[in-house]
Amino acid sequence: MIRAIRLVLVDVLHRLCSWHVKNMHKHLNYKSLNEFRALLYYSTSPANFEARWHAFVRKWKTDKTEEWLSRMYRKRSLWAASYLSDGFFLGMRSNQRSESLNSCLHLHLDGGMTIVDLVVHYENCIVRLRENEAHDHCVSNQSLPPSVTEYKDIEKHAAQVFTHSNFYILQQDLKKKGELEIFETLVGVDCHTFIMTWRNNRKFQFSVNYRAENSVNTIDCSCGRMLRKGLPCKHILYVLFHLKISKIPKCCILKRMSKVARGGLPAQRKSDIFGWVGQGQSSVLAIVNSV
Repeated sequence: MIRAIRLVLVDVLHRLCSWHVKNMHKHLNYKSLNEFRALLYYSTSPANFEARWHAFVRKWKTDKTEEWLSRMYRKRSLWAASYLSDGFFLGMRSNQRSESLNSCLHLHLDGGMTIVDLVVHYENCIVRLRENEAHDHCVSNQSLPPSVTEYKDIEKHAAQVFTHSNFYILQQDLKKKGELEIFETLVGVDCHTFIMTWRNNRKFQFSVNYRAENSVNTIDCSCGRMLRKGLPCKHILYVLFHLKISKIPKCCILKRMSKVARGGLPAQRKSDIFGWVGQGQSSVLAIVNSV
């Protein structure tokens, strides 16, 4: 499938489904699973990953696991978070969403169904999904989630801009603001760089670059979450609060993550398939039965 997609969609990034990678217990000692999960999920620099990987191999390699480890190393750019940090995956690591849709479609399927029955069953599943989407759309546009942190201005603006599900992600990050601190500030001509660390662990550092040009604020972070998931990270939110900026800059607000993602398109809640079935079912059944 990867080969076929690469021929048609040349610029698409690929990654292995993490659910299948997590079947590592078939190949690894259970005592080494947590270390491998860190390699799978924790994003660092490629050089840091290489050092950690070789240390992992030296510690856990056996004659039984050597071939599997070599194969996984060759494919590291498809599963290791360190090599996927620039990919725009919106937080998706597995094909679980498509599998859940398949499960929904397979429910109540019967081998004796006609093509018409199959189309109606498919439409019933889609209608339920559209109803859930319409409900979420209505709730996001007609209500505002409450502010629960001390950073009321940023939180209020995020509630006005982002959908509820995305807002709650940012709200959790705001709750963790007290765990961060600015380790160093580098002041340039047109850019201020803030070196961020955890209060209890300064080993890991992230740089946040802030620019204010012609009343337009731009900000980015080396952690790459904005690139991967389309949402500002906790480091960016911390710097905004530090600079007493009450609104999230436009560069950190993707339309697809906001309440206006649908634009002027109305929510589709009804289907015309049942009218079609009523009018053309007999003719379709006649064709099917003649095959």
